Amino acid sequence: MLMVSRGYYLYGGLTLVELAVIVGLLGLVAILTAPIYMTHFSLFSRQNAAIEVASQNRLALDDMVNQIREAQTIVSTCADCSPDVTGSGTLVLQVWPVGANGEPFEPTDSGYDYIIYKIDSSKNQLVKRTISDSASFRPESTKIIAADVASLQFAYNNADPTQASQVTINLTNQLKALNKTQTIAQEATAVLRNK
Repeated sequence: MLMVSRGYYLYGGLTLVELAVIVGLLGLVAILTAPIYMTHFSLFSRQNAAIEVASQNRLALDDMVNQIREAQTIVSTCADCSPDVTGSGTLVLQVWPVGANGEPFEPTDSGYDYIIYKIDSSKNQLVKRTISDSASFRPESTKIIAADVASLQFAYNNADPTQASQVTINLTNQLKALNKTQTIAQEATAVLRNK
């Protein structure tokens, strides 16, 4: 605030024209930088979706391969597995039960645990279902091990899956991000150690 003469003060500030010029310049800068921001945002979102799909696919394949290697055998179904039956889209594994110490033990009669891999087609999710024998300490559960699953195929080295010693898994995941579909398809082969 400046005092010009007696009792009159001048206030410093912006005129309406100066304010309009500043707003115009800020708008111009925003218009010029918005496409760069949107391009980077789009690239980041697509790359993030591709990484998510690839990691889900790899983790699910690793889980299935490890479980197949540890399985006692492949079975067509079990008493508590109904309606799941081993085939090209479903896998039922017979595994040793687990004791209180967390170590597997050889069961006496038919006291095995079972693990089922299948797609819940209504939700496009890969599900791992664990069914435990009454003597086993393995917790029963149904877990989603991958989302956005487009297809799951099991191929066996024998026409009768229960006689197979090797399983080839084809897993395809798809995720749509910003109108672009990210697809990852991978294959893995696992050999049953106990066969």
